[in-house]
Amino acid sequence: MSIPLLKFPYLIQIGIFKQLEFDEIFLMSLCSKKTKIMIQSARINVERLLYVLFDHAIQVSVGYNGRFQRPHDAIMLERVEVIARDSRIRIKLGGTNIDCSYRKRFAMTENVYLGYPSSEEDMFLKSFQRHMSSLFQNRPENTLITVFTNALYNSTGIKNINNAEIFIKEPDVLNTSQLKDFMNFHPTLDTIQLIFPLTGPPLTRESKIMKIKGLSVYNPGQRTSELMANFNGQYLHLANATYDFNDWKQLLKKWKRKESYGNLKAVITSPLQRNFVLDFDDLAAEFDLQEWDGERRPKNYRLDTTISHIRSKEYNCSKWLDMQQDGGGKWASITLGPSEINFVVWD
Repeated sequence: MSIPLLKFPYLIQIGIFKQLEFDEIFLMSLCSKKTKIMIQSARINVERLLYVLFDHAIQVSVGYNGRFQRPHDAIMLERVEVIARDSRIRIKLGGTNIDCSYRKRFAMTENVYLGYPSSEEDMFLKSFQRHMSSLFQNRPENTLITVFTNALYNSTGIKNINNAEIFIKEPDVLNTSQLKDFMNFHPTLDTIQLIFPLTGPPLTRESKIMKIKGLSVYNPGQRTSELMANFNGQYLHLANATYDFNDWKQLLKKWKRKESYGNLKAVITSPLQRNFVLDFDDLAAEFDLQEWDGERRPKNYRLDTTISHIRSKEYNCSKWLDMQQDGGGKWASITLGPSEINFVVWD
């Protein structure tokens, strides 16, 4: 039995739309212009839209806003060669009339599938993103996630990407030249999270990825020194890093002398070798490390980054040691624990 939703009082309609899940909101928005306007009137906010790239499909969902948490709360955009006549429907997407296919698939969960011709991918994805951006009150961050190197080149149709999470699975590998191409495709990127060892030409201070606001690398291996020496962004996160005393000494020295790291806000790391210990006495003497006096800077430091694993994380820095740039410059704090070495710069 159908429910005459638009015949309900206005406030009841708004309340109903606010209780719908993401896939339901999307489908309702395609029903009519009036329904779409009512969804817009509900003034729904989402933190970010997630685009997960597979070989022949893109899974779209929303994340991290306290709602829309169900596993099947997603839309699958499926690339096909031809849309069969008996499954073809016409929808208005982002102001454009588009022929596509529609189906629901039941596996572990129920997902909505929209099929589109591969020959019209750029137009379809552009219209889809325009439609999505019109549904919510705020402008959500766009995050792209992939586990295939081929998908990096297939991502060009998705615009205004803010964050990327690239989890390449063996035996596939990612070359630094492919990473460079990917960043050229997406000039709006603020953060990149990588999980794999990198291959290919060295990264330098002029490499685009070294200038990104936030960079997170898991298992950087022998690239650790290269990443620490050349990073010129704001937030560097290295998990299972293979660094040594000299890597940290050079970073602290160049920051203190204002020779490099002018944009740096934090370096958050964990060593691959557990119980890794830096020579505290050497560092304390060279960089005049001081205990916190409760006056020169706050007690807590909050990371202002969209890197998913450390976003908005707050540290109690009361036991951290402080150092100052030459010439009365900025203050920074460092902690030298056996399982983590972190360095933050105070504004």
